[in-house]
Amino acid sequence: MNQDNISPENKSVGLRPNVIMFFFFVFIVIYPSFLYGWLYDQGTLHSLVLHAVYVVELMSIPVILYLVISRKRPKNVLSIAPITLKNAMYVAGITIAFVPITWILIWGGMFLGDSLPVYIPSFNTMWLGILTGGIIVAIFEELFFRGPVAYEYKRFGISIWKVALMSGVFFGALHGGVIQISYTAVWGFAMVLMLYYTRSIFAPILSHVIGNIFGHLLNPSYFVNSYMELGDMFPNLLVIAGAATVVLLPIMVICWKKLIINNPQGKESPAKESKRFVYSYWAVIVIIVVMTVLREINT
Repeated sequence: MNQDNISPENKSVGLRPNVIMFFFFVFIVIYPSFLYGWLYDQGTLHSLVLHAVYVVELMSIPVILYLVISRKRPKNVLSIAPITLKNAMYVAGITIAFVPITWILIWGGMFLGDSLPVYIPSFNTMWLGILTGGIIVAIFEELFFRGPVAYEYKRFGISIWKVALMSGVFFGALHGGVIQISYTAVWGFAMVLMLYYTRSIFAPILSHVIGNIFGHLLNPSYFVNSYMELGDMFPNLLVIAGAATVVLLPIMVICWKKLIINNPQGKESPAKESKRFVYSYWAVIVIIVVMTVLREINT
């Protein structure tokens, strides 16, 4: 029995990557916006709950449709397998070490006048944000991006590095402007490698949950009363995040080495479907550029 949950299968079965990616984007870009708009107009849900409902619907429908149409086993497509305690610790170490890097990009961009939207919430909403954005959103995004998206490319013989790049690009495209795309794409790339070495969807889910929770716990906007007060904090926050990065980077390197050494993989065969990868890759790049430009213009 083939033990690789995202290893290539019979290429004559199922949908091609460029087709399935277009199919997914129809739902990502168009359909969920109607539900989101309707719920927003009702005004009965907190914005954080509304966002969670939106993401759950956004991610789950394509996954369900993919499983129904392709008739693949959910266990294989979603890489449902237990994760060892050691692997979980390595994944946690890598993620925690990456957190200050993301905050340097976010705070640095905002300090330089980036248009990343920030609002001043109440402290009580932090816990609602952790539940909705930190846990629920993370789980469903991983089921999609490290599920069918990674699986479909891998199934057609694309190398794991290209699979990671493709999944990371898609992941980044969903997250907004230039600053957010810069770190979420890298993080998405890393989470595919976590999936590859651990063979478990729980590795990227754990990483995503930890990263999102720290994102809420370290969000200074929960602890200030105005934008002016938030702006005054940026220089000190950048210094703290820079120092944390210097301290934690060696831990990240050690955890990556341990994760790779303790989970040896077989040598990969050369990619045989590179044209399909290239076509869909550049299509996504164009979409990202257009979406990012439009967001920057509108803000």
